[in-house]
Amino acid sequence: MSPMIDRDARDRLADVTDRFIAGEIDAVDYDSRARKIRASDDLGANEVYSLLWFTYSDFARRRIGDLSPEAGAAFRRAAVFLRTDLAYLWPDTRPVVRRNVLRIVVGILAMIAGLWLAVTGVSMLGGMAAGAVGLALLVAGFWVSQVEIDFDIWPFATKEQMREYMGGSGSPQNDNG
Repeated sequence: MSPMIDRDARDRLADVTDRFIAGEIDAVDYDSRARKIRASDDLGANEVYSLLWFTYSDFARRRIGDLSPEAGAAFRRAAVFLRTDLAYLWPDTRPVVRRNVLRIVVGILAMIAGLWLAVTGVSMLGGMAAGAVGLALLVAGFWVSQVEIDFDIWPFATKEQMREYMGGSGSPQNDNG
């Protein structure tokens, strides 16, 4: 079974990404527009949005030039990738993100419960144990994902694939700027 390619979602996400790269919109505008598009069944479109989200602040009105050079390159590669019909071959990170968010929430709740147990005098030892478990879950939730992705070529699957569509520099072949 071949992967689902949602041409409409990819084109719309590529357009929004191109507008961000061109400096026409800022990160807040990019995020609000891209978030509406990612509801597709196309893993590539969803993962491009999800993983690019980690490169910018969706609360700050920053432009592409305010991002790190690596983040800017990832946006440029993503825009080109979205214009292709290539399958997204990297692992689906959504289960990892969900699991980590759950760890963070449970960790915070365990730390609150531990604090309550200790402060109210119900059980100092129980409070310390709950707090330690909460802290461990919190740290595990923020731990670097177990999904290994080569961000020097992502979202392309191989260096050869990236070179074919982007050229050797990681910039679009038809990029005049």
